[in-house]
Amino acid sequence: MRRLLLCLLATGLATVATPAAAQLGDLRIEIQQPAADLLLTEWVPTLEVAGGASVFGGVRTLDLFLVMDTSKSLQRNDPKDYRAQGAIGLVQSLPSRSDIQLGLVDFDRKARLISPLTKDRAAIVRALHKLDRSGATDLAAGIRTALEGFEKDARPDSSRVMLLFTDGRSDVDEARGAMQEARRKGVAIHALHLGAGRKGASILEEIAQATGGSFLPVTDPARLPEAFLNLRTTGVDQVMIEVNDSPPFPAVLAGGTFTANVPLEMGENKIVATATSLDGRTRQDSVSVVVSSPLTITIDEPSNGTLFTGRPTEMAVAGSFENLVPEFVAEHPEWAVQSVSLSVNDSPPFATTLEAGRFEGRVALKEGENLVRARVSTADGRVAENAITVSVRPPGCAELHVEALHEGEPALSVSDRAVEIVFDASNSMWGRMEGRPKISVAKEILLDTLDWLPADLKLGLRVYGHQHPRKRRNCTDSELLVPYGAGNRGRIRAAIAEFRPRGQTPLAHSLEQVASDLGDFRGERAVVLVTDGIESCGGDPVAAARNLQKTGSIPVHVIGFGLG
Repeated sequence: MRRLLLCLLATGLATVATPAAAQLGDLRIEIQQPAADLLLTEWVPTLEVAGGASVFGGVRTLDLFLVMDTSKSLQRNDPKDYRAQGAIGLVQSLPSRSDIQLGLVDFDRKARLISPLTKDRAAIVRALHKLDRSGATDLAAGIRTALEGFEKDARPDSSRVMLLFTDGRSDVDEARGAMQEARRKGVAIHALHLGAGRKGASILEEIAQATGGSFLPVTDPARLPEAFLNLRTTGVDQVMIEVNDSPPFPAVLAGGTFTANVPLEMGENKIVATATSLDGRTRQDSVSVVVSSPLTITIDEPSNGTLFTGRPTEMAVAGSFENLVPEFVAEHPEWAVQSVSLSVNDSPPFATTLEAGRFEGRVALKEGENLVRARVSTADGRVAENAITVSVRPPGCAELHVEALHEGEPALSVSDRAVEIVFDASNSMWGRMEGRPKISVAKEILLDTLDWLPADLKLGLRVYGHQHPRKRRNCTDSELLVPYGAGNRGRIRAAIAEFRPRGQTPLAHSLEQVASDLGDFRGERAVVLVTDGIESCGGDPVAAARNLQKTGSIPVHVIGFGLG
């Protein structure tokens, strides 16, 4: 506020705010957009916040009369008619979605209702363009005509505000009488005076003080457009916005409304708007916006296109699902997953059991093609589906089965091999690729790949950036979730379904752990690195990869997602 006053004084403007605003009602503020507990399943970097704030009545509706002096002296004091330009600029600056009614009264020797309260802003602008400048100055007539307009068309719970502009003096006793009427009816009058003399300005200052409005004297007519915008028409000096623990920043105020664009992060975003009145009181309102990946479900077992050559009557089905950020769901059970059901062709649903983001169930099969559907439902009504096809065929008269064995186990080759997957779960994996979060695409591809890898291949899974949020800058955030071994596909699938991107990219540190992960295994070894970004912790991943190749003949294969 101090900075604003210094700025206005330096340009010939000065706002006088008074404690009278506190007598007219409680300070109110309301965030009207976005709605409380909004869920966004597609990431957006910013979101518009809009609402209202007032000490004169309701925050959802504003009824505002422009009471404009049209006396002849304006031809001399404001020859370029900055008066009309300022009023038009104010009307055009009001947010298009705000619920505001505007009215127009002009006055010289007498007052005229040019336009009753209306939402047609274009009509008000046209009328302002046509204002003339002739006659004397009668403040009381202008105020009383606007009060009659409020009486006829104002809404019950609106903030009722009058913006009064003049460049001259008027009958003081008559003006005081009109001022008292406005005060009794709860109408705030903001006064704008053009001129250097105190005699004309003193009664306007008194009117503003008595009704809880603000007073702004202007000596240079070219400053009038700026002055109209600087009037705090609903008694609110500023609205500051915070998101989570971010430093507060000012919203744009216009006609009792405020707007701001706020940055969003994955997870829950608590948006707090704090209004400060002209007399120093504060009041807050807040909403919560959750940004998450879409609800998804994947059938992991059996694989799509599986063929059964016996006569099975039922089959086990297992898979995973992704919902909102787990920390948020823990606090909001109304958005948790409620059920997962299975069906085959047009069958009734089969029940499943749920645990830690996974589901298991059994379904009945028939000979021929079977379309197996999995459907996940949440308590708040969201659903997602996935489907695979399996076929059942009776055995033929004779079938030849050839199988290669390695140490007594089925294998596609006799090579003893181990592969460690090093997976990037840093915060940047929430970025989008082809319209979807990169993390969802990467997980889906990795799950599909597991079905095609040889059965004798020993697999391990290391993930980095999933345990600590990025702001903690934890550069040792790397964990071997599944040690290498054969027959651990189920554990790897479960681990993939569980982790969420959160933190830094300690790429070199993760590669440095691979040698100890593989221990004393002496067969063929390799690393598959799945990542979307570069090292963020100061390490040298190229040197780490070279060291793996040099000391253990371990190549590092890289799958890059959305790399620049």
